[in-house]
Amino acid sequence: MCSPSNQPRLYQLVATPSAGDGHVVTLGELGLEKVDGEGLTWTFGWATIHRMRGGAAGKHSHPLAPGTKHPARKGLALLSGGSLVASLLSLVLVVPAHASTSVPSPTAGGWTLLGNAAVVSSASPAYLQLTNASSAGYEAGLAYYPTAVHGVGVTATFDALLENGTGADGLTFALLNAASGPPVLGVDGGGLGFSGNSGIAVALDTYQNSQNPSANFVGVATGAGPQPDTLTWGATSTAVPTLHDSSSPIHVVVTTTTTGVTVSVNGTQVLSWTGTVPTSAYLAFTGGDGGLTDLHAVENVTIAVNSASNPSPLSGPATMLSTYLSNNSRTGYDPTQTGLTTSNASSLKLDWTDTGGQGGFSQPTIVNGIAYWGDWNGNEHATNTTTGVDLWETTLGTTTPPSSDGCNPAEAGIVGTATVATVGSTTVVYVPGGNATMYALNAANGAILWQTNLGSSPDWFIWDSPVLANNDIYIGTASYGDCPLTRDNLVDLDADTGAILNTYATVPAGCVGGGMSASPAVDPADGSVYITMGTLQGGCAAGEPLAEAIVKFTSSLSLVSAWQIPADQQIGDSDFIATPTLFAATISGQARSLVGAANKNGTFYALNRSNLAGGPVWQQQIASTDGSCPQCSGAGGSIAPAAFDGTTLFVAGGATTVKGQSCGGSLNALNPATGAFEWQDCLGGSVLSAVVEVPGIVVTGYGTHLLVANASTGQSLFDYNSGGAFFYGAPTISNGMVLGVDDSGNLLAFGH
Repeated sequence: MCSPSNQPRLYQLVATPSAGDGHVVTLGELGLEKVDGEGLTWTFGWATIHRMRGGAAGKHSHPLAPGTKHPARKGLALLSGGSLVASLLSLVLVVPAHASTSVPSPTAGGWTLLGNAAVVSSASPAYLQLTNASSAGYEAGLAYYPTAVHGVGVTATFDALLENGTGADGLTFALLNAASGPPVLGVDGGGLGFSGNSGIAVALDTYQNSQNPSANFVGVATGAGPQPDTLTWGATSTAVPTLHDSSSPIHVVVTTTTTGVTVSVNGTQVLSWTGTVPTSAYLAFTGGDGGLTDLHAVENVTIAVNSASNPSPLSGPATMLSTYLSNNSRTGYDPTQTGLTTSNASSLKLDWTDTGGQGGFSQPTIVNGIAYWGDWNGNEHATNTTTGVDLWETTLGTTTPPSSDGCNPAEAGIVGTATVATVGSTTVVYVPGGNATMYALNAANGAILWQTNLGSSPDWFIWDSPVLANNDIYIGTASYGDCPLTRDNLVDLDADTGAILNTYATVPAGCVGGGMSASPAVDPADGSVYITMGTLQGGCAAGEPLAEAIVKFTSSLSLVSAWQIPADQQIGDSDFIATPTLFAATISGQARSLVGAANKNGTFYALNRSNLAGGPVWQQQIASTDGSCPQCSGAGGSIAPAAFDGTTLFVAGGATTVKGQSCGGSLNALNPATGAFEWQDCLGGSVLSAVVEVPGIVVTGYGTHLLVANASTGQSLFDYNSGGAFFYGAPTISNGMVLGVDDSGNLLAFGH
């Protein structure tokens, strides 16, 4: 699909600070011969160069409004007042401060694709396909950018294709209300893939149904019509060029303002709608067909948004207060907590229970006497640790796959643990929701500050917990329960806005697997990001070298090194579920920085952080190899993250043998330099939670038990049995109390 020669070539502008009242924006791809004899279209931070016949010689100086074009020679400068003057060396645009930032084109990646939406990168230019003309019909496609933006101040420029079929139904550019949650695939046919979502959509429609004025019109839809496959129109115009099988792509410019929307087609404004634009919106393209079909696609997409209208009120840097397993190295050790000791641990008792909903895996994150934790009803709680009373709870979604998928569990909500930080004067709770979306909440009241969707539900899910480093939030995605498997990503988000800064796909295009149930760790020395990965799916021609592996990335998510479980050590399910632990040891007289994690095959692996590919420095079998079902009676393997206090490494897992005795699980102290056992505790069930430590004390959950033990000897000091509910989530020790979430969705607090 090639654009005709008179279609625009797009040059992205890059903003740099200016001493004046604006920003200087320079042309990203500069060649003077490309500027000479061409015209300029200015649209909120993007320059669109149109070929002109001839070109006026000499210098020009007169107003140039946004969206107009004028012949020019050897460079232009647009001053903040809008004047056009000559420039000999470069094309420079000066715009008011905070004027705009850009959203990447769908063909550049980073967009979420639903239904029949697909990027066709083999074409020139690449395009986003929403429906296919050769299909059986009744298709719908929706693609959206997963970071919400302010709805006012958006300018979208694109070329639309409605062709090669029998002429129905159409496509839209939509602003979907972020307050209603992540977008869903809309209704096909006259629903144009938009119906079923909240927001507004600028439609190019080529089929006349009962609600449409003609078979060739442009309209602004405000929602579904009387039937799901129709739309309600806020405004329409039939005074438009032929949309279906046009001789060239239809060039569209959509602009949103505080009073509504304007639409231009092929350089002429055809529609102005007065109404309310969503305050915070997901930008999307949608398309649909029915019994009649067409290729509905867009190419040459540029979208600019008003950065001054950023819906997030945060302005970093962010300073972390508490996170999963105490710190970014994920050591599980908090040396500041000295209230629980070997002398008083045996007097612990259940103080209170805060009832949540149906399940829970998260570790309570405690800051200033408030515990932040999630349940499987999708609620994030802020609970007073003295009284057990919720100060607030915010619903952040659930995932419920179709029963026909046979997924286990049948429904889940919040699994990950919150990271709490201060950003300016605001305390922020960063937490994954139960709907494959990352959230930033105001810790004072639970209000959503921003939200960024990382995958479509119910296939994608976030099982892990975020880590905050240098104003970056790192989080991984995975399939909901391998039903179906998905192609997953490690994601780097801006802590202020939720904008996706970097992503790394863990398996090649066309393959699935490499999901992350473990949480990323960040090396405080150099900012490197470590993660363990799951599911190695056979049949991927390109191979999946990062699946079932320990992997190292730079802070911008460039791959550094990886080590994959060798084939002769793999079992039927060799997923890494345990979060990696960064620790240190002196080996042969040399200080070594190590990273380690247990695998479902029952082995704990320790690797040199400077050379993961070199393989384990040591490895220790801590459980039997059958770890495919860690919670099952008699199961081996390990999904438990370790703890490290500077001298001893504490690891745990499933069924094993300790000194000739068969054990349902074990808690162990290892020499971090060699992996040799220092002591072993034989337990009555598999350890499912992480091991956490404070001076002199280690705590973990095994089966339905919560265990407090002496860190020096392994002696049990306190053992609580829930009588039915398992402890998957890591416990937290705070001010002499032990708090943990059980898989019935309750927060339990043990004190004196």
